[in-house]
Amino acid sequence: MYGILIDISKFSLFIIQGFRIEYRTYNALIAAFGKHNQLKMAFQLADEMVELGFTPNEDTYASLLIACNAEKNAGFKYAIEVILNIYAYLSVAKKNKSFDFD
Repeated sequence: MYGILIDISKFSLFIIQGFRIEYRTYNALIAAFGKHNQLKMAFQLADEMVELGFTPNEDTYASLLIACNAEKNAGFKYAIEVILNIYAYLSVAKKNKSFDFD
């Protein structure tokens, strides 16, 4: 398997230069950073995603939980935070009745 180290500041340049970044791109990067023990980078991307107006979805939360599992020291603490956010997401979705399990 080949790996590449991505600097988050370089990724942010895509946004500044006007490239369209979608859910799939963010979720893929979050999952990639998480699988390679880059928990901080995965959460920075999730925060950046929210700042740009994207609402985290099921794939985002799954990727963050995978990232938490890869980090042995602080992963459990962050997993609790992700789970609390999932409950908040589900309560909003339930109020809006917008579940989509396709």
